[in-house]
Amino acid sequence: HSKLSNINNSMGSSSGFLYQNNKNHMDSSKSGKSGGYNQGSIQRPFKRSGEVLAAQRRKTTSSSNNNNLDSSNVYYQKKVYHAMSATEFLPFYLLNKKQIANTMFIYTFLLDPSHTLGIKTVERHLQVRGKLPSSNEVIIREYTPVSHNKVKGKFDLAVKLYPNGKMSQIFANFKNGDSIEMRGPLGDVSIEMPEFENIAKIGRGPNFETNFNEMKNISMVAGGSGITPMLQILKSDTAQVSDVQFCLLFANRTLGDVPFFKDLMHLSQNNKNITIFFYLSQGPLPSAPIAGCNIEIGRIGEKHLRDVIFPPRKDSALLICGPEEFETSMCAVGEYIGFLKDNIYVF
Repeated sequence: HSKLSNINNSMGSSSGFLYQNNKNHMDSSKSGKSGGYNQGSIQRPFKRSGEVLAAQRRKTTSSSNNNNLDSSNVYYQKKVYHAMSATEFLPFYLLNKKQIANTMFIYTFLLDPSHTLGIKTVERHLQVRGKLPSSNEVIIREYTPVSHNKVKGKFDLAVKLYPNGKMSQIFANFKNGDSIEMRGPLGDVSIEMPEFENIAKIGRGPNFETNFNEMKNISMVAGGSGITPMLQILKSDTAQVSDVQFCLLFANRTLGDVPFFKDLMHLSQNNKNITIFFYLSQGPLPSAPIAGCNIEIGRIGEKHLRDVIFPPRKDSALLICGPEEFETSMCAVGEYIGFLKDNIYVF
């Protein structure tokens, strides 16, 4: 995750890593205060997903290094359309690029025509590996697919382009037919929703079948491109035929920065179990009211987590994704108002 002080800035990746035990302290001078709680006084032992990803990238880069990205690689000599592999980086070719917000683009890549991405339990992400032309430095980042998990032959990644981002430099120069290496799907958090039941099974780690919690209410708090894992969950068939209740709070700077606005409005208007609230830190509000749209000026804080999302109970989960300081702040607020640590999931 990028270290941004504005909670409504977007981040470059959305990963399936989680709220877990390793020492990390809040810095109240950076994250600020909300309501009557002091973030700096809350000791929350968990490892930032960025630390986990950085360690993985170092390991992957040292083990594979630059040889697998050399232009003499057989995959670069002839286009081969692959199924996605969770263990091996393979090249995937760009079919189309489309801008959906001020700095957010959808990149559509080709798969083997007979295969889907193989996502069975959301939330899952892909590792993307490229090389900077200027320095030959190998860059690895994580992105959550936003296309439906049953689509065959292609898939979509939502990518926010940062002015000084290393992977952004690679994506910004992409042309149709160009390739980049990926592997997946990966993720430490698994979510299953049995059809027409009012529970979701949420578990961490490889022992999902025997180690999960049953949740009836799922609250989601997202900032910028942190919407991608939430969208993957909400777009799944199981979410839309389940009686599990979803409430999403989505923060951005302006209306033009909101990615997937139409998709989210469609989900909330056509599913009684999905409610969505939009928050803009800068505004302005739309010139004319949008039917069925809950939108206001302001930042997400303690009041919203108390009054808008589902109350903290044993069967209520809180899912969080966004810039690092946004996630840290929302975790502190969630724990302060009563959410159990085991019920807070950071992607």
